[in-house]
Amino acid sequence: MSVKQTFFLIFLLVILSLIVVESGSTKFTSSEDNEDRSGHDQTTNTNKADYVNEDFENELRTKKAEALKLKQLREKKKLGATAVRRTIQANSSDQCELSSHPLRVVQGKLCGSHYKVLQLDRFNDQIDKNAVKKAYRQLSLAVHPDKNPADDAASAFKIIQDAYECLSDESCKRDYDYRLTAEEERIQWERMQMKERIAEKAIEGLRYTHQYATKTSNVVLAACRKIWDWAGDLTLPWYDSELPLGRIIMSMLVISQFKVTFPVIGFAILVAKLNEEFLKTQRHHYYDNRYYAF
Repeated sequence: MSVKQTFFLIFLLVILSLIVVESGSTKFTSSEDNEDRSGHDQTTNTNKADYVNEDFENELRTKKAEALKLKQLREKKKLGATAVRRTIQANSSDQCELSSHPLRVVQGKLCGSHYKVLQLDRFNDQIDKNAVKKAYRQLSLAVHPDKNPADDAASAFKIIQDAYECLSDESCKRDYDYRLTAEEERIQWERMQMKERIAEKAIEGLRYTHQYATKTSNVVLAACRKIWDWAGDLTLPWYDSELPLGRIIMSMLVISQFKVTFPVIGFAILVAKLNEEFLKTQRHHYYDNRYYAF
């Protein structure tokens, strides 16, 4: 091999080695770039996931706050509607509530719509302007249209204002109490008249009942005597005497049908005994009155 050939082979080997080194460095660089790119992608994905989770948590927190706000609004509206309904119901009548004051209802007392609206006791002697004003402030805040979302809040607020204006004025309060007292007297008088009418009707009913019961008792007892006397005529000779066959048969029939005969006969005898005792009592009273008259 000549010198030229030797140099040519060395030159080829150097070129091949350079090519091999450059390809290896290129592969290493590309692998590092891929690793860097994959790490960057993972970081980017992690950041995106964090952003998504944060947005979801913020949205969930916002929805919870809105739901809580709606719940509070519904509860406030419900309480406001209850206060408005109670105010309107209290203003509908001067009568006391049966659930809270049953004895006053029986006695015919009137609690007064203005007192009921302001939740005050009319029969409490310690009620003054300060108590009326305090009750008005508390209730007016509960039903004020600006703070109460109920539909009839304005009407309820007007009712509370009217009650306060009347009870805080001495002249209006005096006239109002006088009207309630007069109405109570009228109710009690009507109830007394009704009691008298009921008593008269009851006495009349008892009188008619006693009259018909006495007639029925007399008829039953008279029929029993006649049947008993008729049954006594039916006899059977028995040795030296006569056997009352008819009355024996009659007694057996009465005993056999005791479910009917015993109540009827017992009722007739009871009514007769009561009438007898009543007549004795009347007779004693009559003679006693004559004795004291002389």
